[in-house]
Amino acid sequence: MAYEARILFETEFATPWTCADGTAIDKGSLLKLADPSTVSISAHGSADDTFGGIITRDKIANDGAQASVLRGCRAKIRLSGNCTVGDALVLDSDVNTVKAALSNNPAGDIVGLSCETGTTGEYIEVDVRPGVAQPFI
Repeated sequence: MAYEARILFETEFATPWTCADGTAIDKGSLLKLADPSTVSISAHGSADDTFGGIITRDKIANDGAQASVLRGCRAKIRLSGNCTVGDALVLDSDVNTVKAALSNNPAGDIVGLSCETGTTGEYIEVDVRPGVAQPFI
């Protein structure tokens, strides 16, 4: 895969999540959440996915293991479009890429908050906090 996120530090523990056993997922991939409590790679053309987290180690196809998923961290993530520091971010249709959220994005789509201003193709620091659209006060 391409454009994997680079975790800078963890603010929560990684937890095991169900995923398709036959699927391989690279460490640092951005995941989408599906029912029931299942994660998978956020693929091309799926910009409105509910964010599931970042996988912390390679998931090998047919290994019988669950995905180790981090939902609270600071990470460098590839940006599509422009954003300003403090903007809420959502998954983009490009795999492993985020973009500034629109006012009509549901809270579940939120990946986290931008820690810096950026433009297309840059890796920006993101405070990964699924569903949190405003900074703590």
